[in-house]
Amino acid sequence: MRKVSIKIDTPRYLVQSLQWLLVCGLGLIMGLVIIASRPNIWFVFLLTGLTLIILINHKMGIILLFISIFLIDWISQFVGLLPRQFTWFTDIILILLLAKVILIKLFDKS
Repeated sequence: MRKVSIKIDTPRYLVQSLQWLLVCGLGLIMGLVIIASRPNIWFVFLLTGLTLIILINHKMGIILLFISIFLIDWISQFVGLLPRQFTWFTDIILILLLAKVILIKLFDKS
């Protein structure tokens, strides 16, 4: 009888699971706030695109999060995409950026 062993890359699996959990939690919070405040539809598309890029490409996601911290106020004043109720949005971005960098540094082998 031959033994079959399945090897699971636990650190990578853990990173992916935690990233999905972070993004789903952020998506739930943002979805509830978006429903409550009824913002511009372009803001919803922008937020959805940013979330997908953060999930798909780790390095590009970190760059986008870092840039969005500095440009979020300018974008909201110039274009008018962000409602005034999103005063805590940059704090959420900072927390997400910190968590993503920590997860990548802890479990990335390259």
